[in-house]
Amino acid sequence: MCTQVTVVVDNVKTSLTDADAFEEVANALAKVDGFPLAVMLPALDDGLSPDAAAAAGKAADDAIIAGKSPGEAAAAGEAAGKAAQKALDDGLSPDAARAASEAASEAILAGKSPEEAGEAAGEAAQKALDDGLSRDAAEAAGESAGDAIIAGKSPEVAAAAGDAAGKAAQKALDDGLSPDAADAADAAGKAAGDAIIAGKSPAEAAAAGEAAGKAAQAALDADLSPEAAAAAGDAAGEAIMDGKSPAEAFEAGAAAAAATQKALDDGLSPEAAAAAGEAAVGAIIAGKSPEEAAAAGEAAGEAAQKALDDGLSRDAAEAAGGSAGDAIIAGKSPEVAAAAGDAAGKAAQKALDDGLSSDAADAAGKAAGDAIIAGKSPAFPLVRPFSLADVSSLLDSFDRWDTLPPCNQSRRLSESVDLVLYLSRNISGDDSKTLSVRATVDAFLQNATDRPWRCGPAPPSSPTAHPAHSCESARVAGPASTRSTYWAPT
Repeated sequence: MCTQVTVVVDNVKTSLTDADAFEEVANALAKVDGFPLAVMLPALDDGLSPDAAAAAGKAADDAIIAGKSPGEAAAAGEAAGKAAQKALDDGLSPDAARAASEAASEAILAGKSPEEAGEAAGEAAQKALDDGLSRDAAEAAGESAGDAIIAGKSPEVAAAAGDAAGKAAQKALDDGLSPDAADAADAAGKAAGDAIIAGKSPAEAAAAGEAAGKAAQAALDADLSPEAAAAAGDAAGEAIMDGKSPAEAFEAGAAAAAATQKALDDGLSPEAAAAAGEAAVGAIIAGKSPEEAAAAGEAAGEAAQKALDDGLSRDAAEAAGGSAGDAIIAGKSPEVAAAAGDAAGKAAQKALDDGLSSDAADAAGKAAGDAIIAGKSPAFPLVRPFSLADVSSLLDSFDRWDTLPPCNQSRRLSESVDLVLYLSRNISGDDSKTLSVRATVDAFLQNATDRPWRCGPAPPSSPTAHPAHSCESARVAGPASTRSTYWAPT
């Protein structure tokens, strides 16, 4: 059975000379069920050398396999090819050029400058080679330098990250690990580079790299997959950066590797397995037992997989896995963890669909998951905007709520429902009109505590008990750009 279709679009041999034609063909072939699509861009016609053209093709291929669109793959390939060619033109080695191309591709997919990332990666890889380090160590150096630029760091920080990564990777190789040492060296280099990016010292970066390399190698020695070994390395490095001891870092790595491997063995996707590993290490760093870490990993993996199966994006799936793991760490049941993951994934996806950034989507997902963990329902608040000119109309309108309260009292829910009165005006201490409105609204809310929409009826068995359902949490807010939010009396 054929498992892969490779489309080589080489303008020396075909007539597809423009990007539109290329994308049209790629889009058509991408619709063929069951066939991953690998694409080589028409880079030779762009005046690139064979080495740069090959780098372009690999970048586009990797982007397609990673689930990117043909258009995104084309952009990644173009950036990679140009970065590789520039590195070669600058006199760098083919290995350094390869590092430059990979960093540029990653940068373009992340919405960052491919030129700066490619240049930093190429220079870091070349420096590693010039310092006598191996090709594997140079690759680690280039990757970390590129990651630093993508993370918004300066070229100086990128160079430091590359230097730390290269040295850590070389140390792992020099320590005479198993034939799979390259994987352990990759983990060591990545952890050291990540430490520098996070603002750690070279000594701390070296410690993170060493811990990561050992944890990854232990996973490989246990016949776990390369994915599990990578998770072990990431976890150990993260633990060191969090101030944990080498022994605790090793334990974190072992937990992450075990959770990742179990997820893969259970037939979950690599993305879900990664979520499982991250949750497990979070549990260990939080002081939980290996058993609790395993439970957190399992919940996270299942939540992430469900999100993916529901058609959500990878970012949303990551948010789902994170919240499900957090729920287990917080001592919640697997059912609550699943609910938290579901809420987080949906909230993150909505944020992405609304055009928000990945960071904003992650925050939205975490907030939704945290609400479920805290025992809240995934309900929306009641929001009523008003201005200085219609304060009286706003307050008079609440008379209707005495007869038709907006809260569904028949359900007797235990949680409160937020009522947000949004004042469309900047609030400031010297604004007499705004202060007058504030005083009016505050007094109204203070005197409305017994109204049906403010507090629902008490349970029949206990007339004096706390209301079974209420809209008792009220706040008045101004524009988000000002320090105008305050809580009204409840």
